[in-house]
Order: sequence, then structure tokens, then C-alpha cells
Amino acid sequence: MKVYHKKSHRYGIADMFNNKNKNEVIASLETEYDVEVNVFKANELFVRIDGQAINLKEALDQQLVVPDLYGNYFREAKNEQERNRGYYEN
Repeated sequence: MKVYHKKSHRYGIADMFNNKNKNEVIASLETEYDVEVNVFKANELFVRIDGQAINLKEALDQQLVVPDLYGNYFREAKNEQERNRGYYEN
């Protein structure tokens, strides 16, 4: 999903948790000439849900963004069932 890193003012893509620390995500952020892949704390990134920017950590806590069944990947919840369940199935 598209993310925004407030500290560096860059956009990128993130959809995977750090396997060693679930409070961190792996994100690819755009640089001037390239793409940089790094590990970020979930509260450093923002996502846009229903037209509103929200901290990724808060979105995960509110289950607006849900992990997959195994807890490796995440995406925006597509329906109320995924929000209530707290994860999505492939």
C-alpha cells in the first residue's frame, strides 16, 4: 500500500512486516533518482484511508489495515468481515 514517511517527506510502498519485530515494516521509499528499501517503525509511516491520512500504527490498531493470516504482510481491510476478524485470507 502507498505510504508517506513524514520525517523525510517521501512517498513509497509498504506491505510487509519485519519478521524480527512486528512493530516495524519494510518500505520502499522514492529518492530523487532511485528507490531506497529500509525498515521503519510503523508509527513513522502514514497511509491514506477513506481520503484521510492516518498513522500506520493507529490504522493497524483500529484494524483499518489488517495483516494476513500468517502475520507477514498487511493491506487495507476490504470489508467489515476482515476488520472484525483482524486478518485477511488470500
